[in-house]
Amino acid sequence: MKKYFIFCLVFLVSVLRLDTHTFSNLSLEEQVRATDFAVLGEVVSYEYRIDPSERFWKRTYVTIKVQEDLMKNIENFATYQQVGDNVYIEIDHPGGVFDGLTTRISGHPQFFPGEVYVLHLWNRDARNIAVPVVGFSNGAYRVIPDNNGVARVYGFEGVYPVKGFISREVTDSPLEIMEIGTMAVDADFGETAQDGSPITLDAFLVQEKNMLSLLRGIDFEEGEE
Repeated sequence: MKKYFIFCLVFLVSVLRLDTHTFSNLSLEEQVRATDFAVLGEVVSYEYRIDPSERFWKRTYVTIKVQEDLMKNIENFATYQQVGDNVYIEIDHPGGVFDGLTTRISGHPQFFPGEVYVLHLWNRDARNIAVPVVGFSNGAYRVIPDNNGVARVYGFEGVYPVKGFISREVTDSPLEIMEIGTMAVDADFGETAQDGSPITLDAFLVQEKNMLSLLRGIDFEEGEE
């Protein structure tokens, strides 16, 4: 049984062609360093298809309406489509419901219409890997309004609130790293998170864009940050 388990694990890793960024519990900084695309978008629809050209040929295809292209390169995404003023992309991942049987890769996010996410995405064609999201659910930050309608950010499909920043004063780091579940204060962004509330989407995007600018050389016009 032990040998069989080890064989299956090695087989899975070899087929998926995963690197350390695929399963790792990555910080926001690590995701920004690794990602090929980053978007704020809303899930429009999903469907299950069989694609014999894929290594995992039973797959779920998710259409996302891009609300903000954070890396300013989404036109290079393989399934990029512009319809009027709207931009859409389609991402796909192994698993789905076929003949009444549900299959999924544990840890990969499941997307449903109406959900809003900040997504860090691989270029699957260039990297030749089977999953689209950097770090599985780690790279999909769900945006959920609070009771006052303020958009706030959660990790792992909306389960864990992203509560605040670890500031330079706390980490002695040249960057301010955001972590899930961290209670911290950052006066620059007006986010204390001392009451346990998840940080706002606005504060998250400020942090994301700061890192994209510093780590990836992306320029944002004044007012975009």
